[in-house]
Amino acid sequence: MKNQQGMVLFFSLIVLLIMTVIGVAIAMNATQSLRMSQVGSERVQANIAVQGVMNTVVMDHEGSVLANLDAPLVLTDPIYNVTSTLTPLYEGDVVCARSARPTAGVECRKIELSSEIQFGRGNVARLTRVSGLEQEVLAD
Repeated sequence: MKNQQGMVLFFSLIVLLIMTVIGVAIAMNATQSLRMSQVGSERVQANIAVQGVMNTVVMDHEGSVLANLDAPLVLTDPIYNVTSTLTPLYEGDVVCARSARPTAGVECRKIELSSEIQFGRGNVARLTRVSGLEQEVLAD
């Protein structure tokens, strides 16, 4: 009977070691999942910020600013730290792509709107969104 008392202690320590390893693995998995969800949340916030800034840029510069744009225009939003660039795509005016029945004497000026934000720990991640715009203008 005395020879088996040491075996109970040995098996108890083995079971304790296995339970500790399982506990550490679960804790590491939970930490990794938390980090991944935080990165996903930051990306969603950055995407929303870029979309909002793009909408603001279009609303603030529609009409005569877009119609008379002849060189790239770089804008920076101080609140969200988003850099937007309005770039004319063609020299002169072209036929409007979205008109089913184009109006005589009206053409379009095509412009590319590119907005970029850096986010994440140390601003290592970058999100860029590009959209095309058409501003109707009177034909020459």
